[in-house]
Amino acid sequence: MIRHSFVVCTLALAGAAVFTVTMAAQDRTAPHRRIRFNNYSNEWKKLEARVAELEQRAPRGGTTTQSIPLPHVSSGHKSLPKGWVPREFNGQRYYDIPLDTTQQK
Repeated sequence: MIRHSFVVCTLALAGAAVFTVTMAAQDRTAPHRRIRFNNYSNEWKKLEARVAELEQRAPRGGTTTQSIPLPHVSSGHKSLPKGWVPREFNGQRYYDIPLDTTQQK
C-alpha cells in the first residue's frame, strides 16, 4: 500500500513539474505570437487600403469586351493537292496531308 502511494505521489510530482516547465515555455513565446499577430494585422490593414484604392481606380459599370476578328479562310477550294483528305473537328475543317509523296505520283 505504501509502495502504491509512493508511485502515485511520484507521478503527481512529475506531472506538476512537466506542467510548470510547459507553462513557463509558453509564457516566453507568447510575446512573439503577439508581435507576429500584430504584423499580420498591420499587413491586413495595408492590403485592405490597397484594395480600396484599386477599386476607386477601376471603371464602374459593366465590363466591355472587344471582339477580335478571325481571319477569313476560303473554304471554296475545289482543287486540293492529290492525296489530301478533308476532315472536320468541332466545326473546323482541316486536311490530312500524306507525308509519303511517292504514292501521289
